[in-house]
Amino acid sequence: MLEHLIKTFIVFFVVVEPISLVPMFGALTRGADPRFRRKMAVKGVVISAVISYGFLAVGNWLLSTLGVSLDSFKIAGGLLLFLLAVDMVFARQSGLRSTTVREQDEARYREDISVFPLAFH
Repeated sequence: MLEHLIKTFIVFFVVVEPISLVPMFGALTRGADPRFRRKMAVKGVVISAVISYGFLAVGNWLLSTLGVSLDSFKIAGGLLLFLLAVDMVFARQSGLRSTTVREQDEARYREDISVFPLAFH
C-alpha cells in the first residue's frame, strides 16, 4: 500500500512539475499585490484539485465510453513522457514544455492567470 502511494506521488510530482511552476508563477505575477498573488495561487490549486478529483470520479467511465482500455492509456501516457524526456535531453523547444511568444504576451496582460497557464500547466 505504501509503495503504491509513493509511486503515485512520484508520478504526480513528475507530471505536475511544481518546481517549474514556481518561476512561471513569479514571472506572471511580478510586481503584483501580495493579496492578488495569494488569490491566484489558491485559485489555481483549487481548480487543479477539482479537475483531478473530477477525473478520479469519472475517469474509468469516460475511458470505457470512449473505448480506450487502461493499458492503452498507460502506453500513450508513457509515450508522451518519453517525448518530453527526448525534448529535455536534446534541449529543443518543441512546444511540449514551453509556451509560445503569443501565449506569453497573452498571459502577461491577463487579469486572472489561475486557470491558464497555472492550473493547466
